[in-house]
Amino acid sequence: MNRPSGRGDDGHWRESVMGNELMTPATQLGESAPLSAITIQTLADLGYRVNVGLADSYSLSSSHIAARIVDVTRAAKRLASFLSVWGM
Repeated sequence: MNRPSGRGDDGHWRESVMGNELMTPATQLGESAPLSAITIQTLADLGYRVNVGLADSYSLSSSHIAARIVDVTRAAKRLASFLSVWGM
């Protein structure tokens, strides 16, 4: 999810990760916006009854996945550094 920015995108997926998926902050007129199984399962996590079979065909691009792996790796290194400072 996006961090709150005051632009109304804090309840949406990041376009840098999810591309044009329905729950990203902006969609261009005429552009497809598939409803992914990821979004449907998120609604299930919130307590809604869902039918995952209604998900549109959707997959993350490999460039989006690679970018997220790099971000997670950097965050893990920062966390490890922080914890070592505190002797944890």
